[in-house]
Amino acid sequence: MPGPFDYENGISLIKGQSKFENLYNVNIKKELASQLQINSSQIRFENDAACFLLGEVLYGSDSPNHKTLGLTLGTGLGSCEYHNGNVRDLNKWDTPFDESIAENYLVTRWFTREYNRITGQDIRGVKEIIENSDNELTTLLFNKYADNLSRFISLICTNNEYENVILGGNISKAFDLFGIRLKDNLINSGLKIKVNPAKLGENSALIGAACLWNENFYKK
Repeated sequence: MPGPFDYENGISLIKGQSKFENLYNVNIKKELASQLQINSSQIRFENDAACFLLGEVLYGSDSPNHKTLGLTLGTGLGSCEYHNGNVRDLNKWDTPFDESIAENYLVTRWFTREYNRITGQDIRGVKEIIENSDNELTTLLFNKYADNLSRFISLICTNNEYENVILGGNISKAFDLFGIRLKDNLINSGLKIKVNPAKLGENSALIGAACLWNENFYKK
C-alpha cells in the first residue's frame, strides 16, 4: 500500500491525494481478515515502493550490495532506500518543490495537466501522450519531466550517498524518452550515480511483498 499508512496495524491514513479516499481511517487488516475468514496475523502490510525496491534489488539488480534509492513514478510518488538488507520508506512525496510539492511535478497528473495547458485538450495518461502526441510535443514534455526528476534526485542525494537509483511505476516504462537527459543532468550537477528503470517491472513489488514472510526482512 502507498503511504501515508499505518503498516503495523493496517489502517489507511491516505487523505487529499485523489486516491483511496474511501479507505481513510479504515482498518484494512481487520476488514480483509473478516472477508477472507483468516487471522489478522496472516496479513502483513508494507509500503509499495519499499516492496518494489526490495524485490528489484534482490532479484533484478546487478548490484545488490550497493546503497540504492528507489523511486516509483505513477499516480503517486514513492521513495525508499535499500542498504545492507534493510529497506525503508523515505516518504519524500511531499518534499517542497517549486511552487508546491515534488509529487505534483513527477506523477501522471503533471503530464495530463501540462498537456492540457499546452494543447487545451484533456488526456488520461502518459501512454496516450506517447501514442497521440506529435514528436515535438512529446519531446518537450519528457525533457521538462527529466529536468524535474533530476532536480528532485539532487535534493535527496546531496551527499552522493547512493550508488544506484532504480525507477519503477508506469512512467518509468517511458525511460527511453527521458533517461538520457536525466543522466546528463545528474552528471552536470556533480552526482556520481547510476540510474536505470526496473528490470522486473510490476513483478518486483510482488516479490518484495512475498519477502515480508521472511522474518529477517520483516523485522528490519
